[in-house]
Amino acid sequence: MKEFTNDGTNQQHPAAMFKRGLLQTVRAGSGVLRSPVVTQRAGFVIPTKKTNTIDVYKTTPRLIPKGASPLLETQKELYDEYDPKGWKRQFLDRDGGVNAGDAVRVTKADGSTFVGLALGVKRRGLGSTILLRTKVHGTAVEMTYSIYNPSITGLDIVRRAAKKKSKAKIYYIRGNVKYDAGDLDAEIRRSERRRK
Repeated sequence: MKEFTNDGTNQQHPAAMFKRGLLQTVRAGSGVLRSPVVTQRAGFVIPTKKTNTIDVYKTTPRLIPKGASPLLETQKELYDEYDPKGWKRQFLDRDGGVNAGDAVRVTKADGSTFVGLALGVKRRGLGSTILLRTKVHGTAVEMTYSIYNPSITGLDIVRRAAKKKSKAKIYYIRGNVKYDAGDLDAEIRRSERRRK
């Protein structure tokens, strides 16, 4: 198969050159034409004497009952681990539990306590937290506690809010002289002394 180029010279077609097994470059005028690279794949499987064996294992026993939610089952196990008596769940209960505006005392395993006004309670299951604010020697201090932290051994509502707050988070009391919490720890100690 022959082909004529623009300059009139007689050149072989690139496909014909490939049939002969040649990879040549054809120069035609100013441009360079290269034959395309062709790859070939085997369309058959080479037979081998080796046989593949696949191990089949017994099924594992069920970790949760059939039809139960894995998330709820795991959450139940974690509640049993971190709150076996259920007092932390009662503390977070919406009816009768802690609310924004309550004075709360947190006792830790090392014996330290912190008393503060609850600015907000985030009820997020095992990730529940409470934000407490108080003043120590005139300096405002805020602490966030994870309720289900194993190092927390006691959560007590020392004083309820005089009136239930209309908002779940009372961040507006920060810096407000009328509403801001004073030194709650000192106030509660004084009131306990008066009762005795």
